[in-house]
Order: sequence, then structure tokens, then C-alpha cells
Amino acid sequence: MNFKILKLAGWGNYLPMECPVYRPEKEREVPVVMASHGSALVARGMGRSYGDASLNSGGIISSERLNRFIEFDAEKGVITAEGGVSLAEILDIAVVKGWFLPVVPGTKYASLGGAIACNIHGKNHYAKGDFAEYVLHLKLCLPNGESLDCSAAKNAEIFWATCGGMGMTGYIERATLQLIPIESASLGCWRVKAENIEEMVALFRENATNSDYMIGWIDHFARGKNLGAGIFEKSNHCKLTDGLPLGKYREKPPSFSVPKFFPAFTLNKYSMALYNRARFCGIGKKGATMKRNFFEFFHPLDALKNWNRMYGNNGFFQYQFIVPEGKNAAIDMRNILQLIQDSEHFSFLAVIKYHRGGKGLMTFPIAGFSIALDFPAGEKILGLLDKIDEELCRTGGRIYLAKDARAKPGTIEKMYGKNFREWKKIIKEIDPQNKMDSAMGKRLGFHE
Repeated sequence: MNFKILKLAGWGNYLPMECPVYRPEKEREVPVVMASHGSALVARGMGRSYGDASLNSGGIISSERLNRFIEFDAEKGVITAEGGVSLAEILDIAVVKGWFLPVVPGTKYASLGGAIACNIHGKNHYAKGDFAEYVLHLKLCLPNGESLDCSAAKNAEIFWATCGGMGMTGYIERATLQLIPIESASLGCWRVKAENIEEMVALFRENATNSDYMIGWIDHFARGKNLGAGIFEKSNHCKLTDGLPLGKYREKPPSFSVPKFFPAFTLNKYSMALYNRARFCGIGKKGATMKRNFFEFFHPLDALKNWNRMYGNNGFFQYQFIVPEGKNAAIDMRNILQLIQDSEHFSFLAVIKYHRGGKGLMTFPIAGFSIALDFPAGEKILGLLDKIDEELCRTGGRIYLAKDARAKPGTIEKMYGKNFREWKKIIKEIDPQNKMDSAMGKRLGFHE
């Protein structure tokens, strides 16, 4: 099977590389590619992982054409699809039938296979957990070309090494997913101002039992005792009588596209000051209620196609970390936010979420709080991120591999500990000839 050389990057557009890309059209072609290609391969879905997880100068198997629905049981909310199907496509057929994805990431333009390989989480992780917890079973093309059915009950060791395994166990051909029932296509939301990170943490804890989803937006400009101030938002699915009828839901394509990369100076602390003022204006301590559609709450950035180009040709780092739940959670986050301010670097995004413990060896969440940050890429920021890594290792935190583009292998082993070492052993057993690899795998020593 022929391949084409393409210049690709992760969603952060950091350090693009030329990759031989195969585009099989049938599942049976995947093992043929694996057997005939002379070097290691990695699967790539829609390219929405931020770093180098789906990049490989040796070769890529794209799921672009392996994107068919196999079966949808609208009575039970069980759907089976090939790995290249997007979450947007799943939502488009499921919502009108009264079903919704149990776990929704910040973009709907991620593939089903990618969601499993990263074991994604959403704004409801504290209540619903990881994406993989709703995967009833999946079909995996192992590095040796054999197909394996696995689940939490069957071939469980390989299943949990695959979920969150960043594509190192093989190619996810198809998966069966359990959806959750909904009555309308609307959410009832409540927003309130938090004066600092301590108040933000308290709001998450107080509302965890009465909210379907929670998220916080941190004001980058708040300092001193107000460090970590921002807007806390919780939401619940509306009942049939209160929300948008299910039949009126349709996949909403981006309304505008960023045509080319912005000049590097476009996004700066001054332009972001205006953006922050607009975002946080009008929300006070009493809070405000509103109804929102799914696009507004879950995927606001999807309305702008190629929004990542706004960071310029050099790209950006999205850095997501998590600190353990407990009495020191707010202190740990305050220390990291202070470290960023003291460095005089500036994050253009700061989103906080609440988590319970995750499942799977390399799954990101532990019980605690995560913060996602966006930094323009460059040598100057690397030192700061290394310092934050060190702080996380000290406090028992970790970073999210699906968004990483620059961490060091020793750091990941410290963060993920025995899980990382056990996972590498399983990878070695599954793939003794190292037929699956990626730029991330090489950088972090997955096969060492």
C-alpha cells in the first residue's frame, strides 16, 4: 500500500515534521500496512492531541477513511463505530435520539480512537470518570497484525494499557460505547465570581454533588491574595420541558476560519487583558443563571476553525497539570500560579477542573484539581515548564501526555511511577519488535 509524505504537527503546531502517511480504506488493510512498512508506525486520528503523540517520522496510519458507523442501538444507547469516527459525528446522530456522550472533551473534533488512546476526560470527571469507563469493548490490531477483542473484562490488561496508552499497543479499529440518556439539547448553567484560588476550590467541592458539569476560568491578571480569581460555572442537563428539543440539535460547523498564522505579537498580555475583561464582566458574587446549548458550553473554541493559528508560526504549548486532592490542593495550585507570574511569562488560557481517580495505567487524572494553560512556544518558556514539572513531582502531581510536547522521560517516570514501569513492560510484551512508536514515544523512552 502506498503512502504520501506530509508535513504534520500536533494541534499546538510545535515542531512540525515530515511523516509518511498511509490512509487505509478498509480495516483489513491495517495489518497489511503494519507488516509491509519497514519502520515503526503510530495511529493518527484528527490531529487534536496538542504535542507529538500522533507524529512519527517513521510512519503514520491515518484513520481518516476508517470512519464508518457499524451499529447504533437507539433503545439502549449503545453505538459501535470505527476508530476514525469523530465525536461530532457521534453527537450528531445520538443527541436527536436522546443520547449523549458520557465524557466530552474541549473539542468535538477528536476521533473515537484518539479519545480512547488518550483516555480523555471532561468537565464531569469528578462524577463520571474517564472516557474508557464507557467503552464496552474494542477491537485492536496488535503490532503483529492480529486482531484482539478486549474490554475491562476480557484481555483487561491490554485494554487498560490501550486506554490512555497513546497508541503504543496497536491500532484501534473499532469500539463500542455506552451513551447516557438526555431529555433536551440544553444545559441550565450558573456562573459566579471566585475571589481567589481558595474560593474556586471551595466552589468545586460544594457543588460536586448537585452538578452534572463544573469548570472554572481563571483570571490571569489577578495577583496577591486574589491569585486564582475567576469565574466558576456549573451546569445540569435540562428536562424535556425546559430545553431545546432534541430534534433541533444538529452538528454546528465552525462559523469562521483563521486563514493563516497570526504574527507572533498579536496575542500578548495587553490584547488578552481586553479579552479577560470581556469574559469576566458582569458576573458577581451573587452569580447569574442562563440556558446554554451544548456548543456554547462544551466547545466554544470549535466555533473558530484553525484557532490554533492565532499563536503564530512557532506554535504553542498547552500544559495541563493536576495536583492531588486534600488540604494542600489550593496551596499547590497557588504556588504554581505564583511561579508563572514571577517568571513574567503569561498564559493565555487558564481552565480549572475537578477530578476523581482515573482508571488505566497511564490515565492522567488522579483525585484532585487540574489546570490547563496555554503558552506561546519558545525556548524561554521551557525552563519555566521544567520548574513546574519539578514542583509537581514534589507534590505528587502529574501532566497530561495528550497535551505534552516537551517533557523529559525521567520526569514522566517520577510522575506516573510504578504505573509507567508496569505499562512499559506490557508494551514490551505486546510489541517486542517496537513496531508501534511515535515522536512522543521516542522522546519519552516508551520502548527503553
